[in-house]
This record gives sequence, C-alpha cells and structure tokens, in this order.
Amino acid sequence: PNAHVIFQTWSEVTNSIEAVQEDFDAPFRYLPGFLDQVTPGAAEIQALVRNEDSQVVAVIRHARALTGSDAGMVVEFDPARGAFVDVAADNLSREFLDGMRRTPVNPEEGVLRRAYESGQPFQIPDFELAPNFVIRDVSLREGQRALLAAPIPGQNINRGVVVFRRTPGRFDEREVKQPVALAIQSKVAIDNARLFAEADAARRA
Repeated sequence: PNAHVIFQTWSEVTNSIEAVQEDFDAPFRYLPGFLDQVTPGAAEIQALVRNEDSQVVAVIRHARALTGSDAGMVVEFDPARGAFVDVAADNLSREFLDGMRRTPVNPEEGVLRRAYESGQPFQIPDFELAPNFVIRDVSLREGQRALLAAPIPGQNINRGVVVFRRTPGRFDEREVKQPVALAIQSKVAIDNARLFAEADAARRA
C-alpha cells in the first residue's frame, strides 16, 4: 500500500521520451561509425569508458533537476551479491551505497521487480510509512524520505533510475513521467560503457 505503481498510457510515455530525446541523442550518434571505422587503443577505450560513465551521471542529474530531487542513482541487482549495487550515483554518500550493497534482496518480491515486470515507475512517498521497503533504514540514515524509480529496459536485468527527496510527499504526475524517458537513455550509456570496458579488458588479456 505504500509503494504506488504509476500507470501511464503509451502515448504519454512516448511524448515524455520525445521531450528529452534531443538532449541525449547527440553524444551517441558517433558510436556506430566510430566502431566500424576505428580500432581504438587502450587509452582511447579508457577515455570512452569515462565519457559513457559521465553520461550516466548526466542522466541522473537531469532526472534530479526534472523531479526536484536531492539525490539519485542508477541501480541494478547483482545476483552474485544478492543485493542491489549502484552503476552510478549523484549526491549519495559512500556509506549509503556500501550499506545498500550489503543489504540482501529477494528480487522476486521487491517493488522494483514488480515495476520492472510491468514497465511502470513506482514511488514511495514516505519511508517512515514503508517498513518493508528493503533499503528503508539505510535511506533514512542518509536523510532521505521519499523515492521515485523507473525500470530501465533490458532482458533479464533488474535495473532502474532512482531519485530521492529529503522531504516526504508524492511526486506529481508530470514528475513521474520524466524518469521513464531518462531510463531508456541511461540504458544506452550503460551498455556503451560496458562495451568499451569489455574491449579494454580483452586488450589487456
């Protein structure tokens, strides 16, 4: 009852995506031609990894700005740890991120998993009223009180864009739409960063 899933029509999602598409398309347009025509060296690959990592952080900061949030992260479930881990984060302490990584999670029961399966964002307006939320305690210690999360599309990967507020209260309908579009953009940046990291690792092998 405390984790509210927000359902939207496909046209609303499409409009939201189109509204932010131009801001994020440009950094990725060069990639197909670049990969086809150039075999980058180790330094170039590392630079590309850093650039794509910065794009993920840029997505988080944009989500914060659009939703009036105090902090944010891109998070995914790590089966080896049995916990959620941060892919990238903005304005969250190392203590919070380490605490989240140490918190065991059953991905089949969590609200992020249900949101992932439905493809819809969800919010928790007040952690104090959500005793079963898996990272409730570590979030409260961080001074955060409310959350909005949108799943990132991806096969067999439980991943999402999450923003936090230090004051309790619901995110309004306009704010809820924004992370849906940004989640799709963050998938591009994450996948590119991992592609280049794998190429770098292969060169070092």
